[in-house]
Amino acid sequence: MKRKTFVLFPSLGVGHLNPMVELAKHLRRHGLGVVVAVIDPRDDDATSADATARLAAANPSVTFRILPAPATASPDPGAHRRTKGTGMVAKNWAPQAEVVQHEAVGVFVTHCGWNSTLEAIMSALPMICWPLYAEQAMNKVIMVEEMKIAVPLDGYEEGGLVKAEEVEAKVRLVMETEEGRKLREKLVETRDMALDAVKEGGSSEVAFDEFMRDLEKSSLENGVCS
Repeated sequence: MKRKTFVLFPSLGVGHLNPMVELAKHLRRHGLGVVVAVIDPRDDDATSADATARLAAANPSVTFRILPAPATASPDPGAHRRTKGTGMVAKNWAPQAEVVQHEAVGVFVTHCGWNSTLEAIMSALPMICWPLYAEQAMNKVIMVEEMKIAVPLDGYEEGGLVKAEEVEAKVRLVMETEEGRKLREKLVETRDMALDAVKEGGSSEVAFDEFMRDLEKSSLENGVCS
């Protein structure tokens, strides 16, 4: 059953883990499982690791899994803090493509980076938008207003933290309401369109071939050797 909420923020988006811990605890108290990934660029920062360990010890209702960077063979078993219920992934890397495809995940709270958006679309996973910087606000408009494959969070526009109650409300909207059912149907339709586009002879291949022909033509016209 799809009952888990996946929350991902990049290193520039979250200054510390405390807000994410509070969000995880709130969702857990209201019967909603959650997996939170916070990307921390300070791979070898002992202070950061110690802070994470202290948060784990102080919050037994939240599962902390400290994952390695992709080049590392396996996590340190001693770094795990496991309890029943909520899951929290913290430190510097999470296998996002695998997480969004997992059968237990029913919604993705995302900062609206385009890679994350494409991975969610290919998994037909509904998204809750919490844009932070750069092009993410524009992506949110495309996702919510044009493609209609996501719902926005209220509160981030003023520069303050989005309240946990707002996240809970949107998670329940996606998972438990008729509007959420229609959103999931739209995601399946969008995923199927994307799969058709990348097939041999699909619109993506046709557009790329056309781009390459135009590039070659422009190079020849300007005397640039290929």
